Formats: sequence, structure tokens, C-alpha cells
Amino acid sequence: MGGTDYEYPLDPEATNNTAAAILAMTLTGGERVLDLGSGPGIVASQLQREHGRSVTCLDADKDLLAVAAERGVEDTILADLDDPTWPDLVDGRRFDVIILADILEHLSSPEAVLDAIAGRGLLADGGFLVVSIPNAAHQAVVAELLTGHFTYHPTGLLDRTHIRFFTRDSFTEMAEQHGFAVSEIRRTLRTLEQTEFRDRISQLDPEVLRILSGRGVEAQTYQLIMRLTPLADDRAFAMGTRVTELYERADELNRRVAELTARNMELESLLEDLRTAMAEAQVAADSQRVEAVAAAQQLTHNLKADLLRAKRGASQAERKAANLSAELGAIHESFTWKAGRVVKRIVDPAIAARNALLRRRRQPRRARPPRPRRSGVAQDDDAVPLGPAANLGSLATPFTITEHPLRSVYRDEVGRTTFDGSAGPDGSDGSVAGGRKVVLAIYTDDLDEGRGDVYVATGIGRQLRQAGADVAYLPTSSWHDLPEGTDAVVAMLPTMRPSRIPPEVPCVAWIRNEVDTWLAHPELSLFDGILASSQQSLDAVSRIFDGPAGILRIGVDLDLFSPAEEADRHGVVGTVNQWGRERDVYRALRSQPVTFPLALYGHDNGLHPALAGYAAGPVSYFALPGLYRQAMVTLDDFNHTTVRWGNVNSRLYEALAAGSLVVTNTERGLDELGLGEVPTFTTDAELHAVIDRLLADPEGTTALATRLQETVRHEHGFASRAGELLDFLDRIDGERRRGRRVLAFYPGDYRHGNPYQDMLYRGLGEVGVVALPTGDPFQPAQFDGFARADGARVFHVHWTAPILGPAKTEDEAVAASQRMVDGIDGFRAGGGLLVWTVHNVLPHECAYPEVEAGLRQALADRADAVHVMCPGTAAAVAEHYTLPKDRTFVVPHASFVGIYGDAMDRATARTVLGVAEDDIVLLTLGGIRPYKALDRLLDAFDGALRSEPRLRLVVAGKPGRFPGVTELERRLRRHPRVVAQVESVPEDDLQLFFKACDVAVLPHRTALNSGGLLLAYTFGRPVIAPQVGCLVDALDPDASVGFDPSDDTSLMRALASAGSLLTPEHGLAARAVADRYTPPDMARDFAAALDRLLG
Repeated sequence: MGGTDYEYPLDPEATNNTAAAILAMTLTGGERVLDLGSGPGIVASQLQREHGRSVTCLDADKDLLAVAAERGVEDTILADLDDPTWPDLVDGRRFDVIILADILEHLSSPEAVLDAIAGRGLLADGGFLVVSIPNAAHQAVVAELLTGHFTYHPTGLLDRTHIRFFTRDSFTEMAEQHGFAVSEIRRTLRTLEQTEFRDRISQLDPEVLRILSGRGVEAQTYQLIMRLTPLADDRAFAMGTRVTELYERADELNRRVAELTARNMELESLLEDLRTAMAEAQVAADSQRVEAVAAAQQLTHNLKADLLRAKRGASQAERKAANLSAELGAIHESFTWKAGRVVKRIVDPAIAARNALLRRRRQPRRARPPRPRRSGVAQDDDAVPLGPAANLGSLATPFTITEHPLRSVYRDEVGRTTFDGSAGPDGSDGSVAGGRKVVLAIYTDDLDEGRGDVYVATGIGRQLRQAGADVAYLPTSSWHDLPEGTDAVVAMLPTMRPSRIPPEVPCVAWIRNEVDTWLAHPELSLFDGILASSQQSLDAVSRIFDGPAGILRIGVDLDLFSPAEEADRHGVVGTVNQWGRERDVYRALRSQPVTFPLALYGHDNGLHPALAGYAAGPVSYFALPGLYRQAMVTLDDFNHTTVRWGNVNSRLYEALAAGSLVVTNTERGLDELGLGEVPTFTTDAELHAVIDRLLADPEGTTALATRLQETVRHEHGFASRAGELLDFLDRIDGERRRGRRVLAFYPGDYRHGNPYQDMLYRGLGEVGVVALPTGDPFQPAQFDGFARADGARVFHVHWTAPILGPAKTEDEAVAASQRMVDGIDGFRAGGGLLVWTVHNVLPHECAYPEVEAGLRQALADRADAVHVMCPGTAAAVAEHYTLPKDRTFVVPHASFVGIYGDAMDRATARTVLGVAEDDIVLLTLGGIRPYKALDRLLDAFDGALRSEPRLRLVVAGKPGRFPGVTELERRLRRHPRVVAQVESVPEDDLQLFFKACDVAVLPHRTALNSGGLLLAYTFGRPVIAPQVGCLVDALDPDASVGFDPSDDTSLMRALASAGSLLTPEHGLAARAVADRYTPPDMARDFAAALDRLLG
């Protein structure tokens, strides 16, 4: 594989993107990741650098592995996956996630790779594979074959290096035969026009194109991204099952051929009858007259409708024109417009002259200079010129790169992993700070890795020691192995788990960036204090954290970033790293020709070609002071995750401290620092105008830079920050919270596919409770999170199916039930409280109902509070167990308003699924399980079609393993009026199915509560549902049709009446139900109920 063919930008937030999907799926697993066929390590480096994963890259190309190492991947292995000895190189190691991203199609024996992973035990317990493959069933490949071609390309579906080809079904079959089940599928979608085969469109008949476009989502799936989990059954059983299914399929096909032959004869007879009828109709003058009148009436109706639409369109256009005119008038009156016109009159002649000169003097592009060594690689102490000036844009004088001598001091400082009592830099013995021993928890102690947290920690740590404290620096692997005597831990990354810090040691979170990640931290309330780096982020934290909180901004090491004594400043320098997503400053730079001296240092992955001539590559952190001492202007950029929070980054402080004037992309957060004079830009053109103005007035620019430099050096040095941190730690000692309340909920892993628990717990921060997931129902007293709870401890049980589900005999089920009851008894004896939420009467698939009922009765008897979702729950479950009336409270199930995306329009959704505009589309969505009675639904659907032939049924969801599932899948796939996607539905695709449908159908035989009902209402879709359990009261008469679940004909009649639910009023009524009780309402009510329980 060539290196350049497999380079691509990675935007973790991108949608419909394979790399982003691989990254997201991998992040749902554990810390240890093996990337097989990693290439240049684009995803691997993101996992390690941004998310703290321990990643091993294995590839057959040593050059690509070298690139991966440059990106920060520490563990690389050179091996060929087609060589059967490759597993020997990782033997004895186990991984939580193994990635095979676009690699299996390149191998002669992908089966052998799957066998090696399974046979050598490379996956840890609970581990999984993340596999991506191109989809050979894409409509582009079909089009290629239909036109008589099979053309290979450098990349894409028919990459010239592909030697194996897979569809979803063929890959699933191969995976199952070699020990793995496909448990989740995500897709990258592209139409034929968006692929490398778009030229084939002109060679295809329009009818063929229509058929290709109507084949649904499978035909537009460009790549499949799949989670593979080990099969519980052995391979022989899986293969035997597959052989049986194939025989059954062959028999079914033979029967189908016979049926089609008979049907063909019937159709031929019918065709003859139709021809006779048509001949008779041609001589029926009255019939012709009636048809003509009907056609005229229809034409009149259509013309009226067109006229009405035209009037509405004209009215809308007039309103838009009026609005635009008002906006244009406001713009013309604004100061920005007037100032811009003045600037334009000044600079236009100069730009025109420059462009004319460039046209006359076009020259071939000069070769790019050799790049400096990557960030973190030690540079020579002597100055290193960067080559001819012409190779760095239009710099008249090249910048020189020098390493600051403090590098060795930093190396020694960050190597302090214990408290040795040694004097601080000023010779103090620790008495000033009372001997305080502080651990700074950082990602790595490797200065060559280039992570900002290590430099900030070392800078402030030096000043803490100068103030008399003792400091140790612990990387990720040592966070929970604290040196003896630790009396405070400062966490600098959101991957820190305070539950694993001894409860007697205060643990403080310092939120310098990644505010959104910090706010979603599952253990945020377990920190003893929180420091934020801006007022905006502190305000957000204070809304959900009730402990000590304050501001500790990032600062600057004034010894490292000091101004030059005699500065000869020139040009513009940028030190913003480009990791894939284009930064604002780079987009603005390339928006028009650069007319000033410019050099860009830093990682430039995905840098636009227009700026390639200015890119000088990465430099060491300790070379930055020298660059800032030479540059007149330094470019800064708040990235998209920090700009709205006003988190000023280190670059701004460091460049200003060294005397270079900074230009950045937002004013937010600057005034509160006393740095409101820092020049900013908000538009692309404004950046160029600001830089031109600053370079044209070097005296004024220098004077402004000097004023800002004085502010930074007086107020924002790390010496000041160290004092603020010590003051806050003293405050923690005085205000350290007591009565911290922790709720552990089981099962904790349901959150990945069901947002209910996250929705329910969103309000707990308001009442001082932190909710933490647990996977152990048997020993709640031993839960790690309770270690830091000196207040109430709550064990909250949700679904009980995982407790008895693994039992293979009734005796095993009884033993598991008793283990849980014993654990709860021990937990309550120690003062713990039990809360139980009743989601269903009994688990949907319940092998031992009597044992399950006994366990639920034990929970009801022991629960300090029982949470139900409707008042009728007690009566619904009374046949199996009794709920305590005095300890039961009601908090209904909320809708999903604000949880899922809702931007797709109906026409697009229907095009993707391949359903017609005039179809009445029914949707059944969710896991295919026996209790949902899809077999009965299909029978009722067939009956309803006889009275309403416009019905179309869409079934989407992953099938479970139960008797008859193969026949059910076959029936779904072959039905001419059914669109079946029998696989997991990603959250992003929910809107696709609901926007395409008219009515949602819940065909359940039994139910107590239904999130599916409320999900449909959230998307404004009426519902057909059984009148059973809590659904009796939940069904809105203006947005639903109910049926008797014990009467099959009742369901058929309900389906046939779906056309009565198609008016806009029905959709508005459905959405009104959803808006009536939203996730914040449920979170508030549950938090209040829990607060009352805890007193």
C-alpha cells in the first residue's frame, strides 16, 4: 500500500464518514487497542493523543509505521497479515478493541486473520472487533457490471489492491463461520453520482437508473463499519446451522419457482381477459365521455393547486426580498461596511498592481524545502536557518529555530514521580506552603510527544515548588498509584476517575479545555473541587456541581517565554496545529492571495494546497520562544471546542509574553483577562486587512504588543497561577464537602443503545447526587464509586434480564437470584439504599418466569423506593408480584425531544429507502424479538393490503436468536411490499426511518411501557399500538389507533385504517404529546423524588 493513497483528514465530528465512525465505535470499548493494517496511524494517533488509549499499530509497510510513530503512536509492529506467523508478535497480549479498517479486502485469506484472533485469544473479555469494508453491492459496482466494465481505481470500491470483495451478507456469513457475530452496523452512504463511477450514468437506460436508485439504503452503502463480537457457540454449530439454513433456502426457492410458474399461467389468462375488456371499452362512447370529463376535472384541480402554490411562493419571495433589503440597508449603514469601503479604496489599486505583476512574471513553483524534525525531537542548540526566504512564502528574512536551554530543566522537573523533599528552584525547603504534596495528573511525561498538558503542568509545577510545595508528575499509567504522603491530586484530563483516588486525598479537576467532555464526565460530582479556565466554563460547571469551584486560567512560564533584548521583528508566524478539520485561521488565510511575509509551523495534516508553500513543518515546544521573539505578528486560533467557552490557550499568553502581537479569531474571554486590545478577526477578509494594517505600522504594532506584554507578565505568569492553585487547595481543606451522595445503577451498559438512563439522571447534579454505572449486580457494597461517598449510597436496579438470562438451568437461575438478594441484603445492612425501576412485568424473553417473579418480589420487598412509569403498574404486575404502595412513586417515561437528530426531509428519506411518494408507509423499528410478534404483523399486513393496497411496511432492527428467526427474515426480505433492514439502526439513522414513514406500528403481544411509542410521537408520527399496560393511558386519541393484542383481526383493521392518520393535524397532535413531557421534565421529577428519599 502506498503512503499517499491512504492519507486523509480525520474530523471526529463528521457525519457519514468512515474514519469518524471507526473512531466513535472504538471509543465505546476499553483502553487497549490493536490496529491491524494501521497504515499511517491516522485513527490510532487520534485514539492515543486525544483519548488516552494505549494503541499498538501493526502494518507491513515500515514507512507507514514511521509516519504513525511521528503522529505519536508509541507501539508499532512490522508484520504482514498474510504471513501466518504474525500473531506470534503479539502473543500473550490481550486487547479490548481490534481494528481492521479497510484491510480484509486486501488479504488473500481474511478468514485466517479472524481465526488467528479467535484462536490465539487476542481479544480480552468483553472485547470486540471494529471492521470496515467497501460494499460490493453498491449501485456503482452494479452499474459498472451492467455496462460491461470492472475498472479498478487507485482507491475506492474497486481499489486496484483489492483481492477480496464482500457484501453485507457475504461478510456476515464469513464472520459467523470463523467465530464472530456482526452485532452493529454503521454505514457511509454515497449515491452513484458521488462515486468514482459517476461517468457510467450516461451509459445506462433511465429505467435502469431508476431501479438502481430504488434499491434502498443497501445500494447506497459505500462502506460498512461493523462491530464484531465473539460467537458464544462453537464454529461447528454455527456452520451446521448455516448448512441447514442453506438447505431450507434451496427448498424454499424450489417451491417459489413452482409458485411463480403457476402464477405466470394465471397472469397470461388474466392478460387475455384484459385485452378483451379493452376492446369492448374502445367502443363504449359513454365510457369515453366520462373519462374525458374526469380528466378535465383533474386538470382543473391541478391548475388551481399550481396557482395556489405560485401565489404562496410569490408571497414568500416578497417577504424574503423585504428582509434582505432591510438587512442590506443595515449593512450599508454599519461602521464595518463604511470602514471596509475606505480600506477597499486604499488597497484595491495596490492589489491590482501586484496581480498584474504576478501575471507578467509567472514562474514554475519552487520545490518545498526539507521539513524540520517533528515536534518533540531535540534540535541542535545552535541556530538552524530554515532555508531560502522564497521557500517560505514571501519572507525577506528567514526565521531561525533555536532550542531554549530550559528544555533540560523541564525534562528533570517532569521526571519527578515521588516526593523527595528537595528544595524548590529558589532554594526553599517546603515550609512556605506547609509542606503540601501535590500530584499533577498528566497524559504523559514525554516532552517529545508535544501534548499541551505536560508543558502547562511542568510550568506551574516549577512555580509550586518555588512557593514551597512538593510536586510529583504522574502519567496516565500511574494516576492511581499515588506516592506516599500525597495530600492533593490535580487532574488535567477528563479521563481521570476520582472514584479510584483514596477518599482521604482531595481530588481537583482543572478544566483547561474539552469543556463539553468534562461536563459529561460520569464522575464529575466526585471531585472535591473544580477549577475552570474561563468565566463561561465556570458558569456551566456551577450549574451541575455543588462543591467548591473557581477560576484558574492557563498561564505562561515567563522564564521560557521572555522577550529579546534587541528584537528585529518581521513577518507573520503561525504555530497552530492542523489535525484534519480546517482551522478558522487557515481558512481565512487561503481565502485570498497572501500579500505579507508568512511562515506556518506545526502539524499540517489536511492543510489546504493553497497554503502548502508556507508550511514549515512541526517544531519543538522549546523552539517556540525563539519564533515569537522574531515575529511581528503571531496567528492564533480558538478551535471549535473552546471558542464558545472563552478558554484562552497557551499560545496567546506565550507569544504576547515574548513580545509578538497576537491576532486571534474571537474576542470572547479576552476582556476579563485585561487583553481586550488583542486584534481579532471574524471574517476571512478581515484577517488579511488586520495583518496588512499591523505590518504597515510597525511602531504602532510594537507599542500595542508592549502594552499587552506588560499585562501578561504582571498578571498571567505561572507564579501567579501557582499561588491561586495553593489558595484553592487551602479552600478545599476548609470547604471539603461531606455527605457526598452516590447512586450506582445496574445494568450500566444499556446506555450505549438506550438513552433512557442518561435522560433520567440528568437532574441529579442539582440535588448533589452523582450517578455511576456498574456491571456487578451481586456485590453492590464493593462498588468503587462508593469509596468517595461519605453521604448516602444508593443502588438503583433497572432491567433484571441480565441477572438470570445467562442461566442454563433453573438451578443456576435460582442461585443467581439468591446471590443478588444476598448482595443487596449486605449492602442495605451497611446503610445502603435500594431503588428499583419497574420497566416491564417480566423480561421479554424469560426462561424461568417463576424464578424471575421471585427475584422481583424480593426487590420489591427490600426496595426503599420503587419507581414506576404509570399509576396502573401495580395492577399490571399483580399476577406475578406485589409492589409496596407506600414506597412506590411515579415518574413517567419522557419523550425524546432534543435527543436525536431531526433535520432530514420526507422526500429525501423516501428516496433513500426506495418507497414511493404515494405509499402509506408503516414503520416497525427496534430489535426483532418474539414478544414483538412480527409474524402476526405480517399476517395482518397481508390482510390489510386487500382493502388498502397503498400500504408499505418498513421493518428495521437487529434480529435476536430465537426459533423461527431465519424463516421470519426470509419472509420479510421476499415480501414485495416490505422494506426490511434486519440489522442494528444507528442513532443517526432514526430520522431516516421516521421521516420516511406515515405511521409507526407497535405490534407487541405484551407490553408495560414503550419508549418506541414516545419516540414516534417525538418525530410527529401517529402510532398504531396495543391497548395494554401503561400504553392504555399513553395513547393519545388524536394521534393513535389502538388494537386488542389478543385479537389478530383487530390489528388487521387498525393497519387498514392507517390512511385515517395522514392529516397534518394527526402529526401535530403526536408532537404535542412529546412536547408535553420532555427529558428535562423527567430528570427534574426523578431528582426531586430521590432527594426526598435521601432526606
